[in-house]
Amino acid sequence: MTQSDVGPSRRQMLLGAGAVIAGAALNGSWQAYAEETTPATTRSFSERRFKIAGDDLFLDNKRQNVEALRRAAKAKLDGVIVDMGSRPNRGEFKSRFTEPGVYEEFLKVSEETGVAIAGLGFFAMYAHKMPEIPNMPETLKLWVDSMVRLNTRLGFMPLMSSGGTLAEPENRDIYDRTVKLFREIAPEAEKAGVVLGVESNLDGDGYNRFLDAVGSPAVQAYYNVGVGLANGYNAYEDLRRLGKDRIAALHLEQGSVSMMPGDPPETHERRLGDGLINFPLLRYVLLKLDWGGWMSIARSRLKGTTSGVPNMAANAAYLRSVFPE
Repeated sequence: MTQSDVGPSRRQMLLGAGAVIAGAALNGSWQAYAEETTPATTRSFSERRFKIAGDDLFLDNKRQNVEALRRAAKAKLDGVIVDMGSRPNRGEFKSRFTEPGVYEEFLKVSEETGVAIAGLGFFAMYAHKMPEIPNMPETLKLWVDSMVRLNTRLGFMPLMSSGGTLAEPENRDIYDRTVKLFREIAPEAEKAGVVLGVESNLDGDGYNRFLDAVGSPAVQAYYNVGVGLANGYNAYEDLRRLGKDRIAALHLEQGSVSMMPGDPPETHERRLGDGLINFPLLRYVLLKLDWGGWMSIARSRLKGTTSGVPNMAANAAYLRSVFPE
């Protein structure tokens, strides 16, 4: 049976699994459920349709630090989205990848740990407007060059800062300047064979309009399912509208964006499986699209925990239970 032959009975089965997961979470046995349902035999990394990464920002804030790869190994992640750098004093963007020996250091630890460098991301952009950074054109070139040097094909650019998102009409100038920057870097990304993923507060149609404006297969959506649902979008329909060739990767979180009405503040931090995302339904949609690739875990932790490793490990176990392919 092909992927396109999957019918309603499979949908019902997956939605039923979702009810079991929810019930396990409500009964306080969420982690036990994740452990019990993880397949006894798993595919090799190269064979997996769905690969699970963690953001180095949420691996105890080990940004641009090889220690993130070691912590990811403890959490049994397939890879890490490594940070590109920072913008000190709101000036030019700075990156360790301009320093001698840094690429080699990351490649060495990646080989030692068996944890892939899944992609390179700009976590600083959660606090800045990309087009307003003076050396952004040069930084985008460094981004593409660094992906080639580190043997990864995926880039992550979050456009989520106040005044820097793409959905609001009042941000039209930022929108147009962002399109211009991606148009300029896209030919180099195409030549290098890398994909630049963009995350913002757009729905599926909004992403498609943005991607049409850029006009390059090397620029795609890095879709955040939890944020989409929290914004009132039908995230599963958004993915269908985008199609598999416009989804660079998925960003998964159930943190403060996933507050449920009436919940007390102490419950606003959630692990994956305990919030808005219906993961069995998400799996069904992705299989119907014949999509595969990286799914990166962001801030999905239990309030009061001090280390990112146990939370990442639990989240990774849960995802592998739902996405065994």
